[in-house]
Order: sequence, then C-alpha cells, then structure tokens
Amino acid sequence: MQLSMPACKNGEGNCDTCDATRETCESCTKGFYGGTDGKCLACKNGEGNCDTCDATRETCESCTKGFYGGTDGKCLACKNGEGNCDTCDATRETCESCTKGFYGGTDGKCLACKNGEGNCDTCDATRETCESCTKGFYGGTDGKCLACKNGEGNCDTCDATRETCESCTKGFYGGTDGKCLACKNGEGNCDTCDATRETCESCTKGFYGGTDGKCLACKNGEGNCDTCDATRETCESCTKGFYACKNGEGNCDTCDATRETCESCTKGFYGGTDGKCLACKNGEGNCDTCDATRETCESCTKGFYGGTDGKCLACKNGEGNCDTCDATRETCESCTKGFYGGTDGKCLACKNGEGNCDTCDATRETCESCTKGFYGGTDGKCLAVPPVQAVHSEEHAEKVKQHIAKYPRIPSYTIRKSPGWHRTYHSYLRHSYMLKKT
Repeated sequence: MQLSMPACKNGEGNCDTCDATRETCESCTKGFYGGTDGKCLACKNGEGNCDTCDATRETCESCTKGFYGGTDGKCLACKNGEGNCDTCDATRETCESCTKGFYGGTDGKCLACKNGEGNCDTCDATRETCESCTKGFYGGTDGKCLACKNGEGNCDTCDATRETCESCTKGFYGGTDGKCLACKNGEGNCDTCDATRETCESCTKGFYGGTDGKCLACKNGEGNCDTCDATRETCESCTKGFYACKNGEGNCDTCDATRETCESCTKGFYGGTDGKCLACKNGEGNCDTCDATRETCESCTKGFYGGTDGKCLACKNGEGNCDTCDATRETCESCTKGFYGGTDGKCLACKNGEGNCDTCDATRETCESCTKGFYGGTDGKCLAVPPVQAVHSEEHAEKVKQHIAKYPRIPSYTIRKSPGWHRTYHSYLRHSYMLKKT
C-alpha cells in the first residue's frame, strides 16, 4: 500500500503560504527559507534567497540579489514599495530605486545608509538619511541620491553625460566635483553668503551674480558683464550701470573719472569709506537707519539727504527734503514742506516739539503750531517772525485789516506794544503790522 504525502497547509511545517495546487510552499515562516524543491529550510548562508543569517540562524540579515528583507525577516521577490525597494525593474529581479534611507548597491540591493556606499557620500547621525551624495548624484527632497536630472536635487542643469551638474539651483553652488553645495563663504564660486546662507552676496573672480543669486561663469551679456575675455574668467566690459571700478563693482551706478571709485550706488546700496557699494547697514554708507527689508535707507547721516529712490545724497538745493543748503554743501539750512531741521542739520519728518514745530498734524506731514518766536506759513513751515512793518496811514491800516479778514482760518497773533496800538502778525501775509486799536 502506497502512503500519500500530506498536502501543503498554510501555516504548518514552516510553510506560511501554499500555492494554488497545494503541492508547493510559496513562502516560508520567519527563520525558514524555500529550497529548490519547495521545502522550507532553516537559515543557511547563501541558500533560500538568503545571503547572510544572524547568529541564531533564525533570521536572515541580508537577502540575495533580486530579493529584499520584509519586516519579519523573510526574503521576498522584488515588489514595488516593499522590502526597502521603491521601484523594481521589468524582470522583478532587481530594485531600480530604494526607499528613503536606503541606497542601491552594485548588485541591486537596498542598503541602509553607509558612508561612501550606494551613491551616498555622507549619512546623517541616524543613518536613515543621506546628507551628501557622491559625484554625479544629487539629494532629492526625501533624502535619496538621484542620478543627475535637470531641475532636481538642487541641480538646475546636467551635462550631456548626466553624471555632472553644470549649474545649481538658487542658494546652491557647484563645487570642484560637480556637487551642488549649500552656500558657504569662499566655496562654489561664491565669495560671501548672506545671513540665511541661501543666497550668495558676492561671487569669486571670474563669476558674476545673476538675478536669482547664482554665481555664473562669465558669459557675454549676463551677470552685469557685457563682454568676457578669451579665458571666460574675466569680464572685459560691463553692462550699463555697472563699471570696472576698482572699488565698488556691481551695485555701482556711476564711477569717477579714474574708474577706480564709485561715486553713487544703485538703489538699496550705499557707499562705504573705501568706495564700495554696500547693502544697507545702520550707520554706514551715509545711511543712519535702514528699513526692515534692509533695501532702503530711512534716514541719512549729517550732510546727506534721502532721494526718491532711497539713496543718501550730498546736500543739493531742493532735493532730499532739503530746500536750501549752506555754502559748504554739508548742512541743510532750510527743509522742504513737512520736514524740519534738527540740531545736526538733518531734515526730519514732523515731530512734536522739534524743528521749531510745537504740534504736528495727524499725517505728520504738516506743522499745525510753531514754537515761540516762529509762525506757520502756508506750506507748513515754521518761520521766524519778520521785522515790524510800519503802517504809514489810517487808510493803509484799514486795508491791512480787510486783507486779514479775508483769511479767517489763518491765525493772527496780537501783541500789545503801546497804548492805542498793537502788533499783529498774520501767517498768510508773512508780516507784522503795528495797527491802531479802534
């Protein structure tokens, strides 16, 4: 009599799942792996799709090519999104891209992060994420190391081989090995980074800053350079508004005759003591106070006045809130409407009790009442009281009274001087009159 072998049963005999015929085991239980005859064998190095077992020989530590370790220590055939594998190839024998924190080795395995392996140059402290990738690979948003692709992994443009990044995205700069690095002073063609370390403020020699903060190799018509030399390392002639000044390159509006010093800087930049054009900084470049954006100067130092574009200009009649400069052109003698001269010659916006103004209006553009000895004109200025004008006849006095009566909303100031007469100052007439009391 012939004995029959027991049919395959799920979950028995070290077999987790049987096939449809119930003659073969498709997947084995934890610590067992399928041999060539469908049996489930205890862990053995190099067998059952297991490359290396642990010391207990109950769990497989690493699987053979085309198989990946599940959460229960099994070695599974490649399946998209499982076993640390994100995408399998068409044969389902090799993993093309690994999940976050794992990187593909030369045999298609997905390995935990290890310095210098799997296209990863340096791992983070958790060994779950790659901090910097090897040459020709760039870090995506999920910590993977990707082959060069235009617009991804901090790389803007790849070369023809797709192994090297030619130009990096904003805030990243190309090192000597083609990597895109975060801004670091003196590296990646960047001389100085801003405080956020996302943008390069000034580029190294032979490189010029584009509108997005990148440092570009010399190219005719780009980066404020009109014509490059034969080596493409130096700019021979600059575009309009930029000049080959020795001091104050880029952000210089006008150079002096020697082309060694910048006379006036572009909007948002101010000239330092060495002729350079500096970004707005409190107390520097003829600027006393910058605005919150650090792009515009709110108040200028003594002898300089703010123009319409935020520049600090040397005193010029009728400009920068200054109506009249003194002979030295260092101090403003009289300020424009709504501005008043402080003790240091600056023209200040209306402030109660300053600049001969006692009280400002709600807009702080006009002075409502002036301090003692000063009187408000039609343009809101506070003027010193002029000399007394003599009233030469009763007829003249009557005309003055009628003229004053036409402007009832403009105040008159009356000071008793002698019996029968009083002194009247009218801000519209800008004169004082001695009128006989009626």
